Amino acid sequence: KFGSRTLLSPHQHPFAAFDSIAMLDAFSEAVNKIRCDDACIVSKIAALRQLSSMLHDLPSAAARESAVQHAISRDVVRYAFDCLDTCSHELMEAAVTFLVDFTMGSEASVQAVLDLFPSVSWRFGNLLSASPFEARNTGMVLGVLTLCMNLAATSPESHRLLMPMVQPICLDIITNDGLQDKLRGNAITLLANLSLTQDAALRDMHVAEVLLTHINKPGVSEMAKGVAESVVVYLHGQQECAEIDRLVEANFVEEYCIPLMRCTLKSWEFRGMYPYLSYTARVFRILLQTQRYASTLMSHKEMLPLLLQVFEDQDATRWRVQSDVDGRCLTLQTLCKIVVFHLWPSSEDECVNFYDDCLPLLLVDSDMRIRCAASELWAHFNGR
Repeated sequence: KFGSRTLLSPHQHPFAAFDSIAMLDAFSEAVNKIRCDDACIVSKIAALRQLSSMLHDLPSAAARESAVQHAISRDVVRYAFDCLDTCSHELMEAAVTFLVDFTMGSEASVQAVLDLFPSVSWRFGNLLSASPFEARNTGMVLGVLTLCMNLAATSPESHRLLMPMVQPICLDIITNDGLQDKLRGNAITLLANLSLTQDAALRDMHVAEVLLTHINKPGVSEMAKGVAESVVVYLHGQQECAEIDRLVEANFVEEYCIPLMRCTLKSWEFRGMYPYLSYTARVFRILLQTQRYASTLMSHKEMLPLLLQVFEDQDATRWRVQSDVDGRCLTLQTLCKIVVFHLWPSSEDECVNFYDDCLPLLLVDSDMRIRCAASELWAHFNGR
């Protein structure tokens, strides 16, 4: 879900993804089977699975985006949606799996799905309304939630469409100990995505209380916890409150915040998912709004070095996806609060190196938001 995104240039050939005529023929044949009304269910299932496999096997983000554009031009998304309106459980599951793979890390594919979503959302509602607590439906519900995760992570505009559909079921999934850990973790990740724009509605649902009870329950696995702590911070961390105090008392800085940032920087898996920098940095940006929570975080010696690592090796990893830009802006804003609260250890070598070597580069960065955030930090350093 968190790969790089490279869009087609105006002059890129639509078949640039395919390194052989045979591969192009195979892709086109699979597309044609999905589009054909007379194709049997078994053929359509095989075609959807073949497309999913081919999307996984393409050698680069540019090649994948080229294949996505080719599929969009053949109206594959609409035909995949049509497969959801069938009595074949296996065909519906293959269609959902294809849509999940299709929307992974691609703004164009997400937009193609969202263009049709208002007219087909009832189909997903029907899939979710079928009891997820029956073993037969678990895979389907997991697929639908993962698709919603992809849409919500890439397009905040999708949140208003997704919220009415997932609101009735997410908390039931999270609190049911009999369901797969991955299913519960994905439901929490979806709430994390939605909380950026639907925070008031989620607070009205008492999501934080449900999540705090969930993560403190004995025997709950790390995967089942997902990014529950992030959701609590997104919803309540702007000021001192009982919810954040409960997290702090449970050692969530050492056991959650630091490992989350470390895994984000290393592109490592964290509790069954790969976190975007923007979502991780937002946790720290929110918590450092208050002096007490800022002091709590900065009392851990690993905290500031991890934040500064966001800006290391910029030439090699620079702005791979949009969330990297957002994440670096949020991190710069976090550093501003550290300086404002007089928590910046100015004599330490890494702090001196950041001020002397890294900050000047950020002040002339090509992205205006980075320049603005860096200028604000420079002003705080120099008492302006």
